[in-house]
Amino acid sequence: MTQLISTSDGLDQFPKCIVDAAIQNALRVADLTGMTLTELGKVHLGGGQWHLPAAFLVEVGAVLQLGLWEQEGIAAHECGYLPSFDDAVADLASRASQGASAFANLNAVTLAPRVLQFSIEQIAASGFLLMGGDVLTQDIDEDAFVDLLAEFLFSHRDELSQLSETH
Repeated sequence: MTQLISTSDGLDQFPKCIVDAAIQNALRVADLTGMTLTELGKVHLGGGQWHLPAAFLVEVGAVLQLGLWEQEGIAAHECGYLPSFDDAVADLASRASQGASAFANLNAVTLAPRVLQFSIEQIAASGFLLMGGDVLTQDIDEDAFVDLLAEFLFSHRDELSQLSETH
């Protein structure tokens, strides 16, 4: 099943599972952003309210996503177009020091599209849902993969045999 999505290039069709995974990832990053800002608010504002521009919040989410990847051992900054988490934090802090006007419109969202690009190109869409963490995908040596798969299947042939007998 596919779903039509409006993009900058017009309408495009995407598999529903990819759309669902993207929505779940966006919700996860939004929750992380909210929890992080809530904790910062308790520490720095004594629980007071903040009024933050949408572009800033989107960029905070992108920075936090980089931090999650680095915690998971995914060195996204090695792709060449993303900063490290520390560099992203420093850049966001520098931009934020210019005030809310630095995030007055969505043109100020510069990191998030690159994080999304990396996610689409390098992260398994359903990895978090299926495995509880993001899964980095890369080009692999197919012969080596087949050898590893054969070795795995052979070493677990008894367990696999028992599984096939129960179904």
